[in-house]
Amino acid sequence: MASTVRPRSPPGRRKRCGRRPDVLEPDEHQVLGVVVDVFAGVYHVVVAVNTTVEVGPGVFGCDEQQVLRVVVDVVEQLSPVVAAAVGADVDVLHQEVVLVVAFLARVVHLVLGVVVDTVEVLDRIVVVVIEAAVDGLLGEVASRSQLRLSVVGPEWDLVLMGERPKARVSLVVAGVCQRCISLWRSYSCQFSTFTLEWRLCTLIRFSVADGFDVNLASVCVVSTNQFGIAAATKLLENSFNNITILEAEDRIGGRINTVKFGQNVVDLGAEYCTGTKGNIAYDLVKEYDVLEPAGLTLEDNIYYSDGTKLDLSLSHDLNDLIFEIYQKKYKGNVTEGKSTGDAFRERYNSVILPKYQNDKKKTKILEEGLRFSEGFVSLLDATPSWSEASANSDFETQNEDLVWKGVGYKTIIDILMKSYPDPKKKLDIDNKIHLNKKVQRIIWDTDETVTVVTADNSTYTADYVIFTPSAGVLKKDKDTLFDPKLPSLKEDAIINIGYGSVIKFVINFSTKWWHDDDKLFAFFWSHDDLNSINFSDGPSKDGVSWVAQILELITVPHNSNAWSGWISGDLLQEIEKLSDETMKMGIKYVVNKFLGKTYNVTEITEIVKSTWTINENFLGAISYVKRGTYKRGESIQGKLAEPVTNAAGKPKLLFAGEATHSTHYGLVHGAIETGHREAQRIIELYSKAEQ
Repeated sequence: MASTVRPRSPPGRRKRCGRRPDVLEPDEHQVLGVVVDVFAGVYHVVVAVNTTVEVGPGVFGCDEQQVLRVVVDVVEQLSPVVAAAVGADVDVLHQEVVLVVAFLARVVHLVLGVVVDTVEVLDRIVVVVIEAAVDGLLGEVASRSQLRLSVVGPEWDLVLMGERPKARVSLVVAGVCQRCISLWRSYSCQFSTFTLEWRLCTLIRFSVADGFDVNLASVCVVSTNQFGIAAATKLLENSFNNITILEAEDRIGGRINTVKFGQNVVDLGAEYCTGTKGNIAYDLVKEYDVLEPAGLTLEDNIYYSDGTKLDLSLSHDLNDLIFEIYQKKYKGNVTEGKSTGDAFRERYNSVILPKYQNDKKKTKILEEGLRFSEGFVSLLDATPSWSEASANSDFETQNEDLVWKGVGYKTIIDILMKSYPDPKKKLDIDNKIHLNKKVQRIIWDTDETVTVVTADNSTYTADYVIFTPSAGVLKKDKDTLFDPKLPSLKEDAIINIGYGSVIKFVINFSTKWWHDDDKLFAFFWSHDDLNSINFSDGPSKDGVSWVAQILELITVPHNSNAWSGWISGDLLQEIEKLSDETMKMGIKYVVNKFLGKTYNVTEITEIVKSTWTINENFLGAISYVKRGTYKRGESIQGKLAEPVTNAAGKPKLLFAGEATHSTHYGLVHGAIETGHREAQRIIELYSKAEQ
């Protein structure tokens, strides 16, 4: 049975320097352990009486007198801060102190198995507490709102700014931290304080109350796309709580856009998780069983415009060559400076055509197949035509697409924020996100902070800014967005990076008309049918209607009667502006043209489509390497990723996004990696500054 230990008489106000002769000299690590545990629990106990702090018995093995003396001294030193924080309200003050003392007693009990008489402890400190409240010690704290701890030489500074706090707890926590340090020094002056300061600094970042940020580095993340969220969540997980996230749209996610449609949800942006090896997106979700193989190829699914299926051997050869070009499997075999179209035609003429040179019918179809192939190569590269993208690049991908089991790509955002599968475990991020905040100006070349101004004239300052909007926004606004203008090397990278788009649409049919094993229909136009399209609504080019740029229909998993489709080419802006009715009629025309002889196609009842090209917050969807810009060993994406430093040589403006990844540009996992990259850059810069 543990005995009741009576603490010593209240020491009163004493000078806190050097060792006191009346105090035992505990081992510095013992005191450090107690102080850190005292601090770690204060916030939670003040917030909720029932908080249980699990500290294993005998963890530190301190002498009970040593522990109790530390406890009483910490409470005494804490009192003025508590008093100031509550505005000298003695009743409220007493409740706060009771909670703190109860926690301290709990620590002693758990560590030593010793029962502390909390009533006696309270009696001994109440006079000191009331006196502090009346005197208004640290009264200025009560009128400030934001706390930041900074290190100046060997000392800690408490920097206060803002207006009256929304909560008292942060003041308590910050006060405990500062006083624990000076108190610990009084016990052991010779021992280095760096370890203690570092541990307390780490703990204080996890102990932030409503409306407070106790942190050395503030960060503004521009955009809530997957890479912006990846950067913010990595920073939060590493205790960087002073984060502001500005989003121009009225939703989060960026080019991940999962919307309700039909009986479930569909993705109007990123859709496929590409590969399982070295894919951070896959690694994040694999334990939740939310992905399944797409299992789709063009083979045996290409329909000719006369309503028949394309010969299987032709389908196979075209499919293989299209994806060979996309995956850049011919690296080293194509002259630098050529386009993907050049590479395709070279391989087409040397590999495919010779196989069918004695079959005039198939040779004719293959000649028509160049247009079909350009549509799909342009779709995969997100270019207006296949003459735009470089045949050479450092792009890497895997020949394995996974799709979501009815939950949508937004799941990756939820997992990054820790709200999936258990919303209760979500990171404290919602209050840091500000929607409808379009950034108009970033003032970056100052001594210490970066200033961000939004369209509604709101102003935000931060130690670092991570800029994550699209390359399309950078291209359009680079001359007006940054003050001063970006360095010439950065501007050159923005100019030289390619950026394009595609259109995805999703439709619902009134009733099912296809077979159960039908998963994909690809549309291959003959020259004759292409020039005789009888659909005049909407844009056209060279006398050919926009409907000829509809490439395929694909079933939407876990969403009955829903099909998605893709459009590529150079008419995207005009097509995105079409009404839903015109879109439905154009799609129905194509489906009837190719499949009407085999199927009784029903009416399209519902449609939704992407508008990445005309949305001023994106101005496109995917980056690519432009023809003529690739140089081996000199990545444009790498140059775009380099941080911009201020006049003092300090990195202040950082860039993330799929367009800043040299090998996985255009892919979600590449985008996430860049968000983590820039967050890690800040963490390392901060650690270096600490040292």
